[in-house]
Amino acid sequence: MNHSANIQRAFATQAPGFSNPGLTLGRADYLDWMLGYLPLQPGCRVLDVAAGSGHLTRAMAPGVRWIVAVDLTMEMLRELRRHMVTEKSSNLSALQGLAETLPVRDAIFDLVVSRFAFHHFERPALALQEMVRTCKRGGSVGIIDLVSPEEPRLAELYNAYERKRDDSHSRAMSETELGQLLRNAGLVAESSFWRDVDVDLEAWLALPKTAETAAQQIRSDLLAELDGGAETGMRPFVRDANLLFLQRWVIAVARKV
Repeated sequence: MNHSANIQRAFATQAPGFSNPGLTLGRADYLDWMLGYLPLQPGCRVLDVAAGSGHLTRAMAPGVRWIVAVDLTMEMLRELRRHMVTEKSSNLSALQGLAETLPVRDAIFDLVVSRFAFHHFERPALALQEMVRTCKRGGSVGIIDLVSPEEPRLAELYNAYERKRDDSHSRAMSETELGQLLRNAGLVAESSFWRDVDVDLEAWLALPKTAETAAQQIRSDLLAELDGGAETGMRPFVRDANLLFLQRWVIAVARKV
């Protein structure tokens, strides 16, 4: 199975769970944080790449002129379109397509953004190249994603746990690598912001329906770290008898000149 087919399989399974109001990546306060650092204007046209079920798309829509959401997985787009009907969205379109070959014309968007998708891309530079192609000169490109630790050994461990949980995960870059990716695409950095986010381990494992053998290994390794064992890169902790860990989320925005 190639990686695109693997992503479609994984997210077709996960699509219904993305409507869960308790899902960390759909929380209103986190979406407000993201909106606060994206250059959104009432007259702008926006493209949301690998938009999934449209958490960010729908949050951005009221403040812009027009927004197009592209995603590879039809089940995710059905979820998005269902929300569009419920919310009576009139300035939002949804298209199926690959991030690496976006089904839109050159240079027509003021802002091109992608949220929590780059760690799934096998060729992130190609996806970014497509985002730059569709962005107007003087417009902005934004990547919102979880990032790995800066230390290479911990980054390798961190990504191994992410893949064990969900094999559609390719590789989360570090914040430094993400900035370099934007510069390599010819973009001029405008801003970069991060925050650490508490993630409930069991909810995180439940969304992609992680196999119990793999789930138990992850639990055991995180608990062992808390007992003084080897670092995992996951930064686990316990709160109210629940096992959690920390993800670092980064918003990196750059301008096309």
